[in-house]
Amino acid sequence: MKKKTLLTTALSSMLLLTALVGAQLAGLAKGNPFSQSVYSGEHIHPSTKVNPPEVSIVSPLDNRTYSTRDVSLSLNVSTRNSGTLTITDLHFISSIGIREIYYTVDWLPSENMIYQFPSILDPMNDTANFFFMGNWYDHYQDLPKIDFEKLSLNLTNVPDGNHTISVYAVGEGYEYYPFNWVNFYVTGISKVNFALDATPPKVTVLSFENRKYQSSDLPLTFTVNESVSQVSYSLDGEEAVTVAGNTTLANLPFGEHNVTVYASDIVGNTGVSETVYFSVDVPFPTTMVIAPAASVAVLGAGLAVYFKRRKR
Repeated sequence: MKKKTLLTTALSSMLLLTALVGAQLAGLAKGNPFSQSVYSGEHIHPSTKVNPPEVSIVSPLDNRTYSTRDVSLSLNVSTRNSGTLTITDLHFISSIGIREIYYTVDWLPSENMIYQFPSILDPMNDTANFFFMGNWYDHYQDLPKIDFEKLSLNLTNVPDGNHTISVYAVGEGYEYYPFNWVNFYVTGISKVNFALDATPPKVTVLSFENRKYQSSDLPLTFTVNESVSQVSYSLDGEEAVTVAGNTTLANLPFGEHNVTVYASDIVGNTGVSETVYFSVDVPFPTTMVIAPAASVAVLGAGLAVYFKRRKR
């Protein structure tokens, strides 16, 4: 009976020692990364053959220019091709789950979290700490239903210029050995480049001042601070007339006038110049002044003959 007790004690001690050694080996594996990644502490055991999560950016589109400062970031994150549970010589490798999703943009200084796997603080009271789409949750049961293949959020106040968005999806899996297990992380990355132009062109009219002009044909000259797809002008509030560039306002009638120039860039932003007021003061032609005088003279002669005949 003593021998059996001693044997049992020795076996238990050996198992305990093996477990302790295994735990230290697991800690050693965690402290020595085997793959390079931006994810802090990421590592993967050399024998593990697992693909990272696949990240696809649906919008914004690559190499597209947008004209609004609010840009939709839509994602598809999948672990379908990450691998499945395998068993080799009592060595178990699990498929991976999504631990974190975050993104970086060039106009903001830090990482921006989209999703963080719940960290259970107190299972008995169902208290946890996890993040999804801008909200922190305190209870595991509050976790909303998540479709990782249809994630969408709105990026606001994006500045003008060329930009890059990088999205990272961190997958977590486990390797099981006799008396030991190791968790590992692998990161999938996707990037998109786009441009934003939400500022309308600046249009300046050069040729007119607020004064009288002694001509009915006046040049309309202006400048635009960027390449444009269309230019037009409106005279006296009338329908805009499209022009290829500087032009001439011809046959302007006598009186007060105003002109406004419009310019649209390639993404549809339209710039408007200041409305310029001016007047045309063209002298009356000589023939227009003589004709009424001659008519009055003829009328006067006719009236004189009429009155003479009446006197007779």
